[in-house]
Amino acid sequence: MPDVSTRLSLPYLMPSQAQKHVTHNEALQKLDALVQLAVEAFDSNTPPELPSGGSIYALGDNPVEEWAGHPNELAAWIDESWLFILPQEGWFALNKVTGGLMRRLGAQWLEVSPPDLSELDGLGVNANYDSTNRLSVSAPATLLNHEGAGHQLKLNKAATTDTASLLFQTGFSGRAEMGTAGEDNFAIKVSPDGSTWVDALVVDNANGNIGVQNANPEFPLDVDTLGRVSRTGGGCAFIVDRSDGSLSALHAGKNESSFLFSDTAPNGFQIRAQSRDNILLGTAAGSTEVFRITAAGALTVTGPVGQGGVVWTSGSGSPEGVVIAPVGSLYSRTDGAAGTSLYVKESGSGNTGWAAK
Repeated sequence: MPDVSTRLSLPYLMPSQAQKHVTHNEALQKLDALVQLAVEAFDSNTPPELPSGGSIYALGDNPVEEWAGHPNELAAWIDESWLFILPQEGWFALNKVTGGLMRRLGAQWLEVSPPDLSELDGLGVNANYDSTNRLSVSAPATLLNHEGAGHQLKLNKAATTDTASLLFQTGFSGRAEMGTAGEDNFAIKVSPDGSTWVDALVVDNANGNIGVQNANPEFPLDVDTLGRVSRTGGGCAFIVDRSDGSLSALHAGKNESSFLFSDTAPNGFQIRAQSRDNILLGTAAGSTEVFRITAAGALTVTGPVGQGGVVWTSGSGSPEGVVIAPVGSLYSRTDGAAGTSLYVKESGSGNTGWAAK
């Protein structure tokens, strides 16, 4: 039976040995030095003047003084003397100067570097990655935080015809997508099944024009579908304000809606649907009504009706004459010049026909 252990050279207690406690204590000293090994300095060749108890040094190639003759060994200051231990392949030790972990390789101590995480084939966080989804995360949420200022998430594509987008899925089937898909215009599109897609909104990257269900917007806001502005139980307004001061607006009250044309509100005029039964044309301020069309089709005109030199008005006296004709056959005509006359009787083929009362 050998006198020492194979790996750490710890002395064995022999059957006939006297003062077995000495041998036992020597083994404990080695264990105390090697377990959780922490080294004061590496490649040291000169002993410190006042070493502290339990301090350990990794010696270099040319140690001197009390360390002479022990190159590349460990020197442990124990019980006011140096205990020398020959390190073996694969031992680990903490470098107390740098805080790094050192590994014994051959006759050298080499720092253990963290694994190189660059050029990885993929990364799965609580998930498996594949050749397409090289970063895969399964989690309730994903946080991308700032580092003292702003934060950008960049999606870069190789060519215009490629896609850089954010895809929203249900059961891994697409339902909405936003980004530049197959072109450089920004688009938001939706799908009921992941196969058929509809462009809900497109922004032209050349001029900023916005298209609503219009892939090629020609105006700053180009809507290629029916639209509605509504609010239940209250009023709402859609206003277009031009830089030259002119204004148009679509306004909806609780029981009416109107389209307003105005240079500066409340000037101008408006077309208004009132109580869902009447259509009115009046001033922008709503104080004067010009004409009204009811749901039954009746037309009411307030004020004079004129075209060129022809003006129909209601006077302040009592009417004394009536011109009647078959429905839809009474015809008025003017030559368009100043001081023109109103003709209510025609001769020849197709004349209106009339009778005076």
